[in-house]
Amino acid sequence: MPDPRPIPGFGPTVALSAAGVVLVAVVQHGLVLGVPLEPRLFVLPVVVGTVFGVLLALVRRARAREAGMRADLTAREAENARLAADLEVRVQQRTAELEQRTQALLASQRLELVGRLAGGVAHDFNNILTAVVGCSAALRDETAGLPRDRLDALLPVLDELDGSAERARQLTRQLVTLGRSTTLRIEVVDLAELVHAMAPMLRRLLGETTQLALSPPALSACVRADRSQLEQVVLNLAVNARDAMPHGGRLAIDVEREGGTVYLVVADNGAGMDEATRARIFEPFFTTKGAGRGTGLGLAVVAEVVRRASAQIDLESRVGGGTRVRISFPAADEPPTRRPERTAWAAPSRPLRLLLVDDDPAVRSRLAAALAAAGHVVRVAADAAEAERVVGDTTGAFDALVCDVVLPRVSGPQLVIRLRQLGVTAPVVFVSGYSAEEIGARVGGIQPHSVLQKPFHPSVLLERLAEVAPQPA
Repeated sequence: MPDPRPIPGFGPTVALSAAGVVLVAVVQHGLVLGVPLEPRLFVLPVVVGTVFGVLLALVRRARAREAGMRADLTAREAENARLAADLEVRVQQRTAELEQRTQALLASQRLELVGRLAGGVAHDFNNILTAVVGCSAALRDETAGLPRDRLDALLPVLDELDGSAERARQLTRQLVTLGRSTTLRIEVVDLAELVHAMAPMLRRLLGETTQLALSPPALSACVRADRSQLEQVVLNLAVNARDAMPHGGRLAIDVEREGGTVYLVVADNGAGMDEATRARIFEPFFTTKGAGRGTGLGLAVVAEVVRRASAQIDLESRVGGGTRVRISFPAADEPPTRRPERTAWAAPSRPLRLLLVDDDPAVRSRLAAALAAAGHVVRVAADAAEAERVVGDTTGAFDALVCDVVLPRVSGPQLVIRLRQLGVTAPVVFVSGYSAEEIGARVGGIQPHSVLQKPFHPSVLLERLAEVAPQPA
């Protein structure tokens, strides 16, 4: 910052000094000596005045420069202080950003670890659930001849057993969805039709104390997304709203279209959230529910599905004023993808000869019992070597094979190739406790859509067998 005071001129100072000395000499000669100053005597006053003027000008200039340097130093110190303060603010901002990115990275790594863990244990976990569901189905079949009082006592227990198995399946699915880049089945889905199709299930989920209000189906409310994940979004939002209304209330689900955007709006009149809770509501594993009542995955899964669908999510909530979630999807102008109608299956007019191969004893015994109860003749094997021995010891052809995808040493598809070389031409129903992504990573030569995912009800397997090996008319 320059000094506002000007530096004194050198020439004028010297001239004034010389003139002053000459003037003093003239006055001195005239008044003191009483004689005029002769021209030759002007030389000395001029020289003395000039020298004095030069010295005075140099001193004044030195002082002016010193003052300018002090002012410049003061300005530079002020500028340095300002830069230091600005640098400190920037360092704090960068530190905060780094901490946020570090936390995000740690969260991402934790999610990836959770996803890997969920994918790794899915096989065994889903095998256990398959056995549980099979046992529940067998118990239901045994209740046909029970007295009414015993039936009324047993059926709620079986319902709770099935519900627990379904909740466990959903939990595994949410973990895999949140922690891994799952393969999406993108199709054109009519969002309004999907919500209305889910209405009976939503009403059972909400209970009698909560009113469910659905908007009339919107025209051309189609979006491009994975249908099962859209259903997961609606279910998770409904469960979250239900938990926010422990004494009942009203849940409104509206599907609207404005221009090129389709909106899914889910609003409740529950307890609502404060600002601190809203800021963390989509974080994985964050929950305000009591111990044992929430996993903190519901809304995190919603946010992840919305991200994958290239959509946007907005949440409005206040304490005591309920919560409103609005998801904006890019609209699709194509007609919705229609899935093929599933044909109903009937009990076989003749027993099918089946070969069941699964390395899990509980799954193997439960599926064999269910298939035998349906009238089929079942031979079982725990691995490829045992399956080949069973085929070698069996006379006649098998009507169908039920084979686990991942077996010890030899995979299910590899086993089928070997059996084809032995002359077994029966159609195959693959089953697996792994997700479609794990199947693709572990086993080649098999399409995920040809696999029956565990856990499943025995009736689903019977239906699939009726599709691949229909009974003669």
